[in-house]
Amino acid sequence: MNENRISFLYGKNGSGKSTSSNAVRKAKGDVVDDIVQATLFDEEDKAFVDTQCIHVFNEDYVNSRVKIRDDGLNTIVLLGELGNLEDKILDLQLRIEAESNRDIELKVASDEFKDRDSRKSPSNCRSQINLGLSGDGHWAEREKDY
Repeated sequence: MNENRISFLYGKNGSGKSTSSNAVRKAKGDVVDDIVQATLFDEEDKAFVDTQCIHVFNEDYVNSRVKIRDDGLNTIVLLGELGNLEDKILDLQLRIEAESNRDIELKVASDEFKDRDSRKSPSNCRSQINLGLSGDGHWAEREKDY
């Protein structure tokens, strides 16, 4: 196969460009839901198996890998893996915010745990147990009589 060869599909809307490009993607092993089966053949009508040299740049590729951020005259075009960076950054920012909220919740719980006046504090529980066990008429007082 001539590796210097490039093929373009050009046509009007609805003429089958996307369907053809999806069939090529399916033949090279990509997952394409709309195409059941596709096979590429070489010049000798043999199934073409060296699909590493085939690249499809269709609308799906552009939508998943090219991001255009337009801030007035400062337009930025991100290609390939960089195109997903904004989504990854947003996801990380949301995770950081969730972790920060969780950190605040844990700090509040920790403060309650350390506060001797809080019912959630081990010190408070220990004091309440001691009060309940000691004193006139309580368990410790009754134990003395035995």
